[in-house]
Amino acid sequence: MGWRRRGYDLHVGCTYGDVSGRVPVVGGEFDVTGSYMLRAYPVAVGPTVPARFRGTVVGSTATVTVTVNDTVEHQTVVRGPVVVKFGDQPRLGPCPICRR
Repeated sequence: MGWRRRGYDLHVGCTYGDVSGRVPVVGGEFDVTGSYMLRAYPVAVGPTVPARFRGTVVGSTATVTVTVNDTVEHQTVVRGPVVVKFGDQPRLGPCPICRR
């Protein structure tokens, strides 16, 4: 997951999602909407679909789970939880789209 000043990008396997705008953290928790690309490798296929990003922040560590409303396949898909620490290099695995 890459934190930006406003929002973030989340890569889980060869899929990815985005949240724009500020992510409010209240009591160490957040729950925001964004978009997600479930079919991203080897090429992005189809539209991004609606998603909800929920998680916790404790110190500099965030745990995120994304629930994707796959409007293409008419199903709900859950990715995560993913644990990241601010300042650490992301562990993006073998996926070629995540290594960019």
